[in-house]
Amino acid sequence: MDILTPVVPVERQHPNFRLLSSFELSGPEQAVLQSWADGFRDRDGKFAKEFQTTYNSSFWELYLFAAFSELGCQIDQQHSSPDFVLDSPGGKLIAEATIASHPDGYAPEWERSADPETVLGISREEIVTLASIRLANAITAKHRKYTESYSTLPHVAGKPYVICVAPFEQPYFFRQNNLAIRRVLYGFDQHIYSDDEATGTRTVFGETTRESVTKDNGTQVQLGLFTRSGMEDVSAVIFSTTATFSKAQALAAAGPYPVVFFAERYNADGLKPYVIRLPRPVYRETLLDGLQVCLNPLAARPLDPGWLVERGAALHSFDPSTGKYLAMAPDGFLISRVSRGFLPPGGTAGHARAPQPSDTFKRPRLPEFPEGQLVPVGGQVMTNVDHHLAHYRGWTIMVARDVVDNDWGAQAFEGLYRSLSECQAGTTPRCHLLARGWYPSPAEALEEAKGRVDAEIGRRSGAQETPSR
Repeated sequence: MDILTPVVPVERQHPNFRLLSSFELSGPEQAVLQSWADGFRDRDGKFAKEFQTTYNSSFWELYLFAAFSELGCQIDQQHSSPDFVLDSPGGKLIAEATIASHPDGYAPEWERSADPETVLGISREEIVTLASIRLANAITAKHRKYTESYSTLPHVAGKPYVICVAPFEQPYFFRQNNLAIRRVLYGFDQHIYSDDEATGTRTVFGETTRESVTKDNGTQVQLGLFTRSGMEDVSAVIFSTTATFSKAQALAAAGPYPVVFFAERYNADGLKPYVIRLPRPVYRETLLDGLQVCLNPLAARPLDPGWLVERGAALHSFDPSTGKYLAMAPDGFLISRVSRGFLPPGGTAGHARAPQPSDTFKRPRLPEFPEGQLVPVGGQVMTNVDHHLAHYRGWTIMVARDVVDNDWGAQAFEGLYRSLSECQAGTTPRCHLLARGWYPSPAEALEEAKGRVDAEIGRRSGAQETPSR
């Protein structure tokens, strides 16, 4: 199937396709994309048009077709839906492709032509918040499609149902790795840990969690979809942030202009990932690099992930008996990758887009922290649970309950933080204040911490006003 010959006018083409098709130096990347389409059956007669007008969703579907073929799946293309009816090395299954796109008023992913420093100045929490909302919407929509339509189809009945989702919801979406998807599916944010550089060991003493995220209209989007009942029809989610145009650049053996790749790969024996900076064609990457599989432990029809793990996929799951998020990845797993092309003088003529003003687009809504009031944030650090945060006079107060004695303690961190992990990362002897004891209620612990902050601010103010002698 020819996907590259334009079938719609230029003004109707997606910005990404318009750039791809009109850029005379993109021949090697075009060849890779066309190879993904080899053998792909256009079942409704409009795929090429959709690839050229909507691009990202079709790009992801083409990538999945190539990936499933590479994985040794037999793909039955005689049915109009769902997207993939597969006979895999692990058994028969159904797979449906979807993407997370930007909401109205937010920057689309192709606006990353804007100043990178401005875009990357958005906080990590803002990036992951928006990604979490959009991924949750995409997954729940495809779950609803299964229950309302797909489940009644004879070729679907009794087979595991897998949702394949890719994030394209914002500029630099590819930098999120799995931070958002593990929140969406397992309610897990990240581990709290301490690294000993001398011995090369890491001590994990807690984790941060997320139960919900707030949309612009104030609606709460529940997270942890695979940790509770309601999603039993979804066997797993296949996910990737590396199935992007840079994947096509990496797979192209050579090209008429230099491309340098910046990548991070998982280091199973060290505290920090392998960092790679190599030019094409020295840089090496496979089609399947970066593929992640998230299992639903409550699935009515479980997916056997062995055939995916054997080919290098990362595996995510959840233990309902302990409430713990589980993950594993092979040494060298591709965490992230970006590319930078160095075009000849004038090579960008007619292709570069003018950056939008930084205030043109909306930013994700983060939880409000009324001055001096506790906001629940969840998480567990050693024996402390039920964490709450409060902003007070430029400090962040953290209050938590000790499960051993069931009393409440508090500590304060200089600076304003919105998550438990940010508090832990910001801890230094200079800005860390501990409450003097433990208290029967979170309110009493908060008041004690406020007093410590007041005293510290007063001490500093007094020291500054004391005349020198």
